[in-house]
Amino acid sequence: VLPRQFADWEGQIQSADDAEGPWQACRVVDVSPGGAGLELGPAGPPLVPGEAVAIEIRLSAEVRHVSAVPGGVRVGVQFVGLTEVASRYLEAMSKLETGW
Repeated sequence: VLPRQFADWEGQIQSADDAEGPWQACRVVDVSPGGAGLELGPAGPPLVPGEAVAIEIRLSAEVRHVSAVPGGVRVGVQFVGLTEVASRYLEAMSKLETGW
């Protein structure tokens, strides 16, 4: 079990079995490289243990660099408005070379 760090990130959750289904707002309240704690409102989707879900986390950023690449555009961003905890967590993930 990896220790969890406090977080306060907005996100969305969706059943992975229903990729066309609705996304439900959630809040990521704690996070570790192995998982996260989420809070959903009372109208949240009916989830059951073992069910696969998709989670999107929203982080604010500012565009710093834009360049053409074969088949598209590469954009470099700098995170802005992160809490100190979010900044420390992202730094730790980088140091651990953890895959997302």
